[in-house]
Amino acid sequence: IEKTLVRLDQQFHLAGIGFDPWQAALLRERLEKAGIPTEDVTFTSHNLTSMCSAVLESFNEGLIDLYAHNQLSQDLRNLRVVEKSYGVRLASPRGIAGHGDCATALSIALHVSRKIGLANTTVSRSIIAY
Repeated sequence: IEKTLVRLDQQFHLAGIGFDPWQAALLRERLEKAGIPTEDVTFTSHNLTSMCSAVLESFNEGLIDLYAHNQLSQDLRNLRVVEKSYGVRLASPRGIAGHGDCATALSIALHVSRKIGLANTTVSRSIIAY
């Protein structure tokens, strides 16, 4: 994964890579040392609400164009918006194919793009990866 992200940064000059720090702390540290911008996305109530609204707004406002990826499409179809005491969040039911990892990666990427100011920008050759 690290080699792929380094290669992607060399090719696209990444604006940022969002990480769940619990899952990828060492990888994030190594990429930071390589000069690749990273952003920890802890699953706090604020971030979960932001991730949910970023996904919903991206689709509702036609701001996203996805390439064909069967697992991502399936994960997105399975997503549910769940109301919590702190607001809303996305929930992915656990199934044969996993627990919505591709949809979670997309929601992290959209959250980070908003945070670093790319949300309302047309980007022709940039990517945010998880």
